[in-house]
Amino acid sequence: MRIRHIAAIATLVLVAGVMTFQAVTADPPEPYVELVGDLPTGPYSYTECRGGFVYLIYKTNDGRELPPVTRWDRC
Repeated sequence: MRIRHIAAIATLVLVAGVMTFQAVTADPPEPYVELVGDLPTGPYSYTECRGGFVYLIYKTNDGRELPPVTRWDRC
């Protein structure tokens, strides 16, 4: 029983030491920088009905449209 207590206290001291070291030596986060203008457009997808089937169309952030993928669902 005594060995368990010693091991628990040693573990607690070790964890507290690591946490204290990290708290003391941590670099502060970079300052917040406000974006000027609108956010850039991210990639997105949308559905479209073509020939009676639902197609997923993906667009990249630079406006390119990737080949459509069918879901084989009727619309």
